[in-house]
Amino acid sequence: MEPGKLTKFKRDERGAFTLEASILFPMILIMSFCLIFFLIVLYQKVTTHHMATMIAEHISFTWSNSEKDIESGDFEYYTSDPEHPDGLYWYLTGNSALHEFQISLGPDNILTNKKINRINGWKNFGSEVEVEFENNILGTKIHVMVKDKIHAPKFLANMMGMETMQARVTEQINVPTEFIRVVDFTAYFSLRLIEMRRDMKNDANSAIAIFDKKGNKGKK
Repeated sequence: MEPGKLTKFKRDERGAFTLEASILFPMILIMSFCLIFFLIVLYQKVTTHHMATMIAEHISFTWSNSEKDIESGDFEYYTSDPEHPDGLYWYLTGNSALHEFQISLGPDNILTNKKINRINGWKNFGSEVEVEFENNILGTKIHVMVKDKIHAPKFLANMMGMETMQARVTEQINVPTEFIRVVDFTAYFSLRLIEMRRDMKNDANSAIAIFDKKGNKGKK
């Protein structure tokens, strides 16, 4: 090619836009799809966490009564009612409260499982839901784990090293009325034990005094 024509070809800008677009457009398209898939996964993470939080909150605020509706909290009987299956002192007998001390006052798992299983007929979550109940000296907690498959292309899931989306939420269970009732019962029971101990001590002292008197009379 002659030098003049080569210079003219270098300065010619015709087709430059098409060439640049053919290089940049695939890169922009790939980046756009990656961003879209990332937002889809992020949205699924948020919805999974929201689902776990909702389940934990509803179980927590209806925990005081196994007959409460899991969604609205409506119920027909109070636990103090003789017809209620939970019983007045379910916090002790049906809440695994004394398991830390290796003491069981009843089939705890029946009541706790009944309260947890209320979510089965609540909503069709479409995800795997696991609920764990924990009760110890530090308090009562509900742990909810929600697992769901990632709704994204397989190559993207493999690239992120994730096949399922998981969200774990822990909710504290607070039942002030039951706590006050148990504290009141414990205080009353403790006072009765102290009174029984004092009476037994007085009876023992009286018996010893009578025995000593009889012993002294025998010596005389």
